[in-house]
Amino acid sequence: MVGLLEGLNEYKGLLSTFPDILLVHRASTNKIQESAGKFSESEVQMVQSRADVITYTVLAEMNHFQMQRVVDFKRYMQGFLNGQIQVYDEVTQMLQKLLNQVDRA
Repeated sequence: MVGLLEGLNEYKGLLSTFPDILLVHRASTNKIQESAGKFSESEVQMVQSRADVITYTVLAEMNHFQMQRVVDFKRYMQGFLNGQIQVYDEVTQMLQKLLNQVDRA
């Protein structure tokens, strides 16, 4: 199971790639605008079709990323909180033992 800090580091790496992905998307959109006056209508439609594929792919990936992020962060927090509960249970047990020793003294 991935710990909270490891998971956050992993997501930090994933998020660092998003600007590059958005640049590719922006470049495809710009290509449509550039091709509008230079190419025939059928060529512009082909460029538009390819740009649409990029747009839909980026949107699908962002949607998938969001859904997976929710699942992952829930799992990270569950693991973190279970670990905290375990630590504090151990502390409670040690304090209970100390109290018993004080009571017997």
